[in-house]
Amino acid sequence: MKNNCNPCSDINCNDETIKTTVKNCNDTGFSWPSHPLKAKLPVRVGFAHVSDVIIDNVTFPNNERFSEIKKIQRKVVVTQAKIVCKQLVVEGFIQKNIMYTTPITPGTTVCCPVVRNEVRDIELIVPFCFSTPLHHLDLGHLHEKEESEKVFLENTMGDNVCDKGIMGDADCAKVHNQFTPLNKPAFAELEGYSICELALNRHGCPDGLFDTFTEKFVLKLCFSIYKYKHCPVYCPGSKDLYLTTDGVDTDSIDNTQEEEMSEGLLKLKEDF
Repeated sequence: MKNNCNPCSDINCNDETIKTTVKNCNDTGFSWPSHPLKAKLPVRVGFAHVSDVIIDNVTFPNNERFSEIKKIQRKVVVTQAKIVCKQLVVEGFIQKNIMYTTPITPGTTVCCPVVRNEVRDIELIVPFCFSTPLHHLDLGHLHEKEESEKVFLENTMGDNVCDKGIMGDADCAKVHNQFTPLNKPAFAELEGYSICELALNRHGCPDGLFDTFTEKFVLKLCFSIYKYKHCPVYCPGSKDLYLTTDGVDTDSIDNTQEEEMSEGLLKLKEDF
């Protein structure tokens, strides 16, 4: 019997009523306490520095020319920092505000002893993408997903067959097992950055103005690398709480004292 349904025709199909059955939940699970008590905490396992040279040629809108760059403000924004196969991949951008001057009257730069300038500013975004290996850091072990499948076979020439007409084995039933752990991967956190730049005014014009501003700068980013670890918790009293683990700093913490600069930032400051 052929189906003469026209896919372009308007067909009004009656929606079938969706029925749901509410059942009571049976108590089929179990639980047990952890000995000793443990907390799942991020533990810093090391640092990572990524850096690169960025060359940015800036041409102002409408081919506007300038006489001097007064000030440049920069802010580094990291949009993503992911650890992929023991490789830290960093993406982001530098938001810059450039303040510059341009003469109000064209041609007065070289003709007049006194020039009246107008101060203007412009904002722009310079994207970047860095990466660095993390082979020397212990990022922990990730539990892998496991799957297995067992097949029950029957002889098609016997009495209890699954299909007919072919001499051989037939798949009558399958047992599929799947184990899926939920892992918390290692992650990176930005601690600080440094910028060392060289600014150049290029393509000078006969009237003493410039039409292109070039920045060549070295951007260095400092990241702390963390992994999650189950740390034993000991509570000898109701007021005190001690965390002991191989990866946690066991030095006493005093909130009244200023926190010392991390070794990652100290290294970044030395390179600056």
